[in-house]
Amino acid sequence: MASLPDPNTLAGLTSLFTEGMRWISAAALGMARPAGIFLILPVFTRAEMGTLIRLGLAFGLAFPILGYSQQSIAPTEADIQVVRLVLVALKELFVGVLIGFVIGIPFWAIQSVGELIDTQRGISNEVAPVDPTTKSQSSALGLFLGLLGITIFVAADGLNTLVETLYGSYGLWPIQRFLPATDLDAMMDLARLVDRVLRTALLVGGPVIVLMLLLDLCVMLIGRFAPQLNANDLAPTVKNVAVVLFMMAYASYLFDYASAEIGTVRGMDATIGPFLR
Repeated sequence: MASLPDPNTLAGLTSLFTEGMRWISAAALGMARPAGIFLILPVFTRAEMGTLIRLGLAFGLAFPILGYSQQSIAPTEADIQVVRLVLVALKELFVGVLIGFVIGIPFWAIQSVGELIDTQRGISNEVAPVDPTTKSQSSALGLFLGLLGITIFVAADGLNTLVETLYGSYGLWPIQRFLPATDLDAMMDLARLVDRVLRTALLVGGPVIVLMLLLDLCVMLIGRFAPQLNANDLAPTVKNVAVVLFMMAYASYLFDYASAEIGTVRGMDATIGPFLR
């Protein structure tokens, strides 16, 4: 007759299993915030990385804080523990998305400049390239400027700044704290960040937009005084040639602006702070 397992052995295995589950839960909580950044930040969404690669990167970023994450898990009843872990993980994912959104604003602002210019010069959606981020048609110039911004970000050691911002966010909004002490001023600051995208597009793309409007006016006058010329067919050609020539002279300013805009990522701790305190 088989003997029963030693109670001490069972207790040891149970304790080992419980401790293992705590570390697995700690790893999941630590990975949630980086995963939220990877979901929205253009640096990672444009790379079209697979799920396995993103999970590996998230675990790599979560590894240094596993001890802190494990200490944040308070021992409670099993049912309450599962619900609490799920809610905290969702909160951590939201914090990561918020960080990715704030850091991604300069990239979207730069890309919106190109989309606004392409809209003004009459590029149709039928010939537009596919944006790998949204899987939909997008502006060619917008995609180019977006990739330019990502290149500048990586070349300017932006990834190191991103990691510093991620780890610094745990001091502003710890894992164990579920809700931030956000006030109305912080919400207004968030609305201003959203407004910054359109404002940047209008300011930086303004000279090209004015040029397009002047060309439209010239084409209308040509159609008025020279009806034998087909103004509708003439306008797109004139606009595209003018944009190419203008962008050659405007590229230096645009590059400097993109560098300065991406450089603002280094000060994102001060921007994110009011939302996380």
